[in-house]
Amino acid sequence: MATLTAREEQRLSQIFTASGINLLTGIWLIIAPFVLAFGFGVPIWNSVVVGGLIIILASVRLVAVTGQMFSWVNALLGVWLVMSPFALSFNDLPRALWNSIVCGVIVIVFGMWSASVSRPAHYPPEV
Repeated sequence: MATLTAREEQRLSQIFTASGINLLTGIWLIIAPFVLAFGFGVPIWNSVVVGGLIIILASVRLVAVTGQMFSWVNALLGVWLVMSPFALSFNDLPRALWNSIVCGVIVIVFGMWSASVSRPAHYPPEV
């Protein structure tokens, strides 16, 4: 039976932490339009749809630790979040604007962190 070394456990911890933070950010993106009262239309749909995608991708990365690609896609979604207020013309709504930018930066940073960590060679451990 293969056991994980301290280094391998640390890598798993980094993946779980980074992807977990992105998962929580995705949940926030879904509820934020209603908590922060964005109004109607494009900012709500952008936040909810992108938040849902981030949740799905972060969840897959948490379950299938081998999926670095999912974290890279999350980082790209973070870039979209930063650009979307300007691309979709809701930069005149300060709460939607800043929520999108701040969440985008969080998703970029933690998506890249998770993507940069490879899975341990012996994970999952054999039983």
